Amino acid sequence: MRTISAENYKMRKSAQLKIMTVIGAAFALLMAFLLNYIQSMMAGVPEMGGQMGQAVDSLNYFSGLKAMFSITQLSQIITILTAVFAGTYIVNEFDKGTVRNALASGMSRTSWFFGKVYAMAAVTVWLVVVTDLVFILAGAAFAGWGAMDIGNIAGNFVLYFLMALLQSLAYSSIFLVIAFVIRGVGGTVGLGIAIYLVEQLAAQILPALNNNFLTKVANNLLYSINAAMRTWFMNYGSVFNADFAKLGITGIIVIVVTLAIAFITFQKRDVK
Repeated sequence: MRTISAENYKMRKSAQLKIMTVIGAAFALLMAFLLNYIQSMMAGVPEMGGQMGQAVDSLNYFSGLKAMFSITQLSQIITILTAVFAGTYIVNEFDKGTVRNALASGMSRTSWFFGKVYAMAAVTVWLVVVTDLVFILAGAAFAGWGAMDIGNIAGNFVLYFLMALLQSLAYSSIFLVIAFVIRGVGGTVGLGIAIYLVEQLAAQILPALNNNFLTKVANNLLYSINAAMRTWFMNYGSVFNADFAKLGITGIIVIVVTLAIAFITFQKRDVK
């Protein structure tokens, strides 16, 4: 508990986190405005039917989770911000000698490590909640709540939110392991964002190669959770089933593997 309390204190005092929160909220507000503007522009265009028309129509709705997590790409700004946080908050503790001092004072490596895991998870959850709330409230202010009959609206909302949160936590765990391995601010931020962009590009290119194996790889990438959620919303409505839950397998595997690598790396390397 002392470790968690210390991390909470550091995060409350962190100017970096305050700046990231403002950036995330501003981005969500901008996306809500732009999407409402696009919807208004397209409302009178009869050619905009089919899937795109449904996507635009659902931007009003509390149940339009695919609009929040896929079309608006809020996950992109969250991912970038968490990569920056890993590079500044985690790596700086190595650079400033904070880790060495903590271990010298009697704190175990395990306690210190899981303190940083907690910090990364808490910041990720915070950024996801802030950006999503700003987007929902701003969207409601711009366009109204509306109504949509897709089964259990509240339940769908919770499950889509949890799936998007799992994806963001998985990316945060990737950035955490990079921070522990590289121990450089620029390298952590740069490599983290590069991995995210490469995965995004692969998710879009691999299926176009018409190879069953490559398509399967693309469908199981961490980034592909967004596309899968959007497709599921369009075609199935309610998400209370085992098939939708399988979308989280990739995220769980990434979290377990990356945290294990980070922990082993930290236990074996010297702290200078």
